[in-house]
Amino acid sequence: QNHFPTDTPPPPPPHTHTHQLRTQGHRVEGLGFDGNYFADYALIAPGITRSTIQASAFTSARMAGLYLGFGWINTIEGNIISGNGLVGLHLHEGINGVNILNNILEGNRGIGLLVNSGAVVRIEGNTFESTGVRRTIIAGICVSKSASNNRADRAMDGYAFPSFARFLQQLARL
Repeated sequence: QNHFPTDTPPPPPPHTHTHQLRTQGHRVEGLGFDGNYFADYALIAPGITRSTIQASAFTSARMAGLYLGFGWINTIEGNIISGNGLVGLHLHEGINGVNILNNILEGNRGIGLLVNSGAVVRIEGNTFESTGVRRTIIAGICVSKSASNNRADRAMDGYAFPSFARFLQQLARL
């Protein structure tokens, strides 16, 4: 049985009213989250603000290793995100003021980093290796900075789309 669908992007986790699920001020550090290829997500944060996710591992999930539904003023730094079925790191909606720094995104079978919408997303110092389809896909971001990322594989850099709907149209053509 194929546990790694590659023809569609991962759906957001089932939830309603994500803005009511917001939490803030968290620090996730030095932990390992392993989906063991049974869980769709190694770690889900439907809404998170003013938090840091650092020096942790997110591995072997069917859909995405780390999923952030929406949030602002968050830092994702120094993590290992590897061996996930479709996306390594998935930032879904309303992602504002987020720093994605010095992470290792390796062996994710589809996309290393997927950012659907937001503003002021900084992506720096990350290592992308053995990524299936694309290293990064950025859709509907007002201001983003992507610099000094190490791309050690043959996967191409992603697209910048004005909307997530346009991204889905293009992904269907791959």
